Amino acid sequence: MRKPIVAAVLVLSMFLLPGFASAMDDDPIPELEQKPQQTSDDDVDDDSQAVTEEKVVEEGERPIRIGLFMVRQTVEAEKRSSARIVPMIDEQLREAIGYINAKPYELILHEDLLRDFNRRDRYIYNKCWVETGCTSKLLKKQNIDIAVVGKMRARALEAGQDLGRNYLEFSLLVRIIDIKRERVMKEFLVVESQDRALAGSAYKKTYSALEKLGLIIERRQDDAAAVATGADAQEEIVFVPPPVVERRDMGMTIAKYTTLSTGIVAAGLGGLFLGLASNASDDQKNARDAGALNDAKDKQDTYMITSYVMFGVGGGLLISSIVLFVLDAEEAESGSGGDDWSGYIAPTPGGAYANLKFRF
Repeated sequence: MRKPIVAAVLVLSMFLLPGFASAMDDDPIPELEQKPQQTSDDDVDDDSQAVTEEKVVEEGERPIRIGLFMVRQTVEAEKRSSARIVPMIDEQLREAIGYINAKPYELILHEDLLRDFNRRDRYIYNKCWVETGCTSKLLKKQNIDIAVVGKMRARALEAGQDLGRNYLEFSLLVRIIDIKRERVMKEFLVVESQDRALAGSAYKKTYSALEKLGLIIERRQDDAAAVATGADAQEEIVFVPPPVVERRDMGMTIAKYTTLSTGIVAAGLGGLFLGLASNASDDQKNARDAGALNDAKDKQDTYMITSYVMFGVGGGLLISSIVLFVLDAEEAESGSGGDDWSGYIAPTPGGAYANLKFRF
C-alpha cells in the first residue's frame, strides 16, 4: 500500500518542483544602500562665490544713508552772525546733496538723527563738533554710511591804525566722513568777510567735493540726447551746474554810505549859503551909501552862486548813492535770494527819475 503512495508523491513532485523554483526567483532582492554624492572643492567654491556675488548685488541695491548735521557755531560766531545763517547754510548743503545721481541715497536730517540719541549720546554729540572718530561711533548704530558736519567760526581782524577799525572774518569747515571706516573722505574751508556769503560758497564747495568723490556724475549733451531718443526718454535727467556766487566785500558798503553822507553835507552847505545870501539881500536893502550897497550885492551874488553849486553837487551825490544802494541790493538778491531792496532810474527831459523801494 505504501509503494503506490510513494509513487504518486514522486510523480506529483516532478510537476511541482519547477513551480517552487519559479516562486523562489520572484522574491525581491534587497537594493544596495546608495552612498551620498561627494562634491568636489571646486563645486563648493563655485557655490560660495555665487552666494557672495548675490550678497554684493543686494548690498549694491541698498541706498546710501547720508546723515546731515546742522552746522555748529562757536560762541563768537553766534554773537556776530545773523540768526538765519545756520538754516541758510543747511539749506545750501541739502541742495548740493540733492544732486547725487551716481547711486541711490537716503538723506537723514539733523532732527531725525537726534531723535534716536539718548542722554549719553547727546552729551557726546555736544563734545564731538566735527571730530571724525566721535561722530562715527555715534552714527554707526544708526547704520549711517556718510555724515556731513560743519563748524563755523568768527574773529575780528585789525585793519590797521590808519583806518582805526576792525573787520570780521567768518570761516566754515565742512567735513564729509565715511562712518564705517572712520575717516575723512573730503573736507574744505571757506573764509568770507560776510556771514551770508558762506552759504553760497558752501554750496559750491560741497557740490565739487561730491563730484570728486564720484557721487555726482555730469551727463554730456550727446549722452543726454541718446537717452532722450532711446527707451529711457521718459526718465531724462537734466543736470544744472551750481550757480556762481560772487564774493562781496566792504567796498560797496563804504562807497554807498560815503556818497550818501557827502551828498547830505553838500546839500546842507547849499542851504547854509542860501541863508547867507538872504541876509546879504537884507543888508542891501538897509545900506546907507553906495559902497555898502555894492558890497552887500557882491556878497549876495557870491552866496547865491555858491549855494547853487552846493545844491548841484549834493543832488548829484545823493543820486549816485541811490544808484549804489540799488546795485548793491540787486547783487545781494542774486546771491542770497533776498528782495528787501528794489528800484530803478529812468532819464527824463532835463534830468532823471529815480524810484527806490525797500521793506523792513
